[in-house]
Amino acid sequence: IPSQRAKTIFDFADDLLRTATTSIAGQQQSLIPRVILQRTHTAWHLLAACCTLGQQVIKKFVPRLVLLWRNVFPR
Repeated sequence: IPSQRAKTIFDFADDLLRTATTSIAGQQQSLIPRVILQRTHTAWHLLAACCTLGQQVIKKFVPRLVLLWRNVFPR
């Protein structure tokens, strides 16, 4: 995957994590937790896939990835 595509995938995953908890208009209340869970899983799977692309590709994204980890695992 070229570096630009990796950036696009990383940005998409980051956006999915940030918007996972926003309200979903028109959805039944019982479906909203499932949608949030699926968005979160998809985002982390995409981030994990980006991490397998190698040191040269992921080196640019490490600060943002650490920030995401800090937000998920607070002290």
